[in-house]
Amino acid sequence: MEISKDIRYVGVNDHQVDLFEGQYLVPRGMSYNSYVIVDEKIAVMDTVDAAFGQEWLGNVEAALQGRRPDYLVIQHMEPDHSANIANFMKNYPAATVVSSAKAFVMMQNFGYDLPKAMHGEFGAVVQKESDRVGKELKPEQIFELFDREYLSVPKTYQLERHSFREDSRHGDVSRVAFVGQVGYKGRTMEAYGQGNGPIDAFFNALHDLPQGHIEGYQFVDYKEHAISTGSDTQAVCYIHLKAPDGRDVFGVGKSHNISRASLRAILCAINRSLA
Repeated sequence: MEISKDIRYVGVNDHQVDLFEGQYLVPRGMSYNSYVIVDEKIAVMDTVDAAFGQEWLGNVEAALQGRRPDYLVIQHMEPDHSANIANFMKNYPAATVVSSAKAFVMMQNFGYDLPKAMHGEFGAVVQKESDRVGKELKPEQIFELFDREYLSVPKTYQLERHSFREDSRHGDVSRVAFVGQVGYKGRTMEAYGQGNGPIDAFFNALHDLPQGHIEGYQFVDYKEHAISTGSDTQAVCYIHLKAPDGRDVFGVGKSHNISRASLRAILCAINRSLA
């Protein structure tokens, strides 16, 4: 529906719901409002209830007419506004999520700067917990979710020790070797792999593990930054992988050693995909 030359309505109608927010009668159902604003940049305003995700995405696609959105603006985290963040980001991974919700601002306050590709996934985690408790989460609760989802994930695989060796005798082309130990279900295994860089070498080492070898994961993206200052500074790494079943999975690793942080992030993503 065209509101004006630059604004198009892409919301959906819910004729099955009988109570709004579980307490207000809505005998004629209700509308989940969403809009596409086309200007120098293209913004999609809000998503809709989870049950209407495919219908809404179809409306968005029709309104975009082959263009790609730059922003998804979420005004707050109630499910009728935010339930399809993750689905939207799967369709439009280059878009930036802009939210008045506290989740991403709060994470920056704790020192974490999540890559934008990760916003959809973590936003969905926050929204699901908010639905469960029936109210907006406090900053401490959101950080606890982040810790549980990424930093304290059950460790099917665990990095126990490692070192890298680099051979750069061939000009600009170098080979890196990973040597270390990886724990798998309580068993410690020797791991060795070579590659064009540390991450490639580590993946090859995981592929060649004598038990529980890992294959089929594709590296997508990587981001790192420092957290805290001074002698206690640690590196935080975010890894984006494509799992063997095609799912996008993210991992977070933290360590005083930047190489260890990146390897922990890789194993975090793999462990989360197996959970």
